[in-house]
Amino acid sequence: GCSRGGAAPLPGAGVHCADNVAGAVVTESVVHDTCGATFQADSCAKFSITLSRFVNPGNTWGEQKPFCKGAVTASMLDCKGFRLEGNVLENTRSSNMVGLAWHRDE
Repeated sequence: GCSRGGAAPLPGAGVHCADNVAGAVVTESVVHDTCGATFQADSCAKFSITLSRFVNPGNTWGEQKPFCKGAVTASMLDCKGFRLEGNVLENTRSSNMVGLAWHRDE
């Protein structure tokens, strides 16, 4: 996670995109056991994500990093021109229940 001046760190994502309109290709990849989301995009365009697995975000490494709890598998905000095909998104960690998230809307 990224440090925030004494506050709990923000969990990092496995694949993260912010303000990228040039695009990217993710294919036949496995992204798993991340602290934050396995895939996260905000204000991005022209991505092709195919035949990949995004599995079990929110890994706390045996409770050594409890701020990782409550992670979503994938999120997209203000994105366009994405090709999403043949992917698997899976989130089976009991620690990822919304009520256990350290970072939530209040």
